[in-house]
Amino acid sequence: MARPNLRDLQLFELDMLRDVKRVCEDNKLQYFLSGGTLLGAVRHKGFIPWDDDIDISMTYRDFQRFLELGQKALGEKYFLQTSDTDESFQFGFARVRRNNSTMIRDWECEGGHHGVWIDIFPLISVGGKMDVKLKKTLIPITNVLCMSAEAFAKNRDWMKKTSGRGKTALATALRRLLGKNRKRFAKWIRRRLFSQTGKDNLAEVWGSITAVVPAEQYQKQPVSLLFEGLACAAPEDYDAVLRNNYGDYMQLPPEEKRCSNHGNMYIDLERDWETIKQQEDDADLRNFGKGPS
Repeated sequence: MARPNLRDLQLFELDMLRDVKRVCEDNKLQYFLSGGTLLGAVRHKGFIPWDDDIDISMTYRDFQRFLELGQKALGEKYFLQTSDTDESFQFGFARVRRNNSTMIRDWECEGGHHGVWIDIFPLISVGGKMDVKLKKTLIPITNVLCMSAEAFAKNRDWMKKTSGRGKTALATALRRLLGKNRKRFAKWIRRRLFSQTGKDNLAEVWGSITAVVPAEQYQKQPVSLLFEGLACAAPEDYDAVLRNNYGDYMQLPPEEKRCSNHGNMYIDLERDWETIKQQEDDADLRNFGKGPS
């Protein structure tokens, strides 16, 4: 079967965004374009030409409500992925996954849902430098504690390269110490960190926290920006948000950096991952999933 090109994938994700937008608007949940999607809306009026996913953010209160309403409201076409609904997903944010499709990175474990996704990032309160540093330390720890045994074993060498042997050894020891209670403990930490209010800044929860901006940027009435012709909500002072996150964001990066930050992926817009493995036997598939290099 022919692999989809990047534009096919983008238009597929745009259709998903329409459905997520509808759910938010029908239930009076405030969302915002974020990350590369916000940048794309402002600089390109749509996708950054080399981008391969969509990012939106919500205040933590609306994020929680979305998790409560989302699966039923989205319907059978989608799967709302969190660390509660999918054992293989360790993060504190959520993904809306399209059923009967595949977008899997070569370091991801076999288990879990691997449909094409939209990221939903909660916006949480953060204070000064020490509070930011604390959350940047604790949130990745919760991710490691929520990893399935399969995912942790598969990614341990990669963690040593990126985080160092010391942090990896600490994470291993902490998982052993907590045993079966590790996920419960991790989620307790997240609730404590995410539910804080009244601080001066907000930050998006990704693998850690990022995009730290004054809270007032998300307390004003959002504006509407066109993203591929679809009117979407954005922070009122999106220029300040983008400059804080990207600097001179209207300046294109060097050509060698115009690529996805998700690495090597296997993508199919019509079949899920389990079906692909059963139906295909080619070099791309046999060499896929060997883990990060």
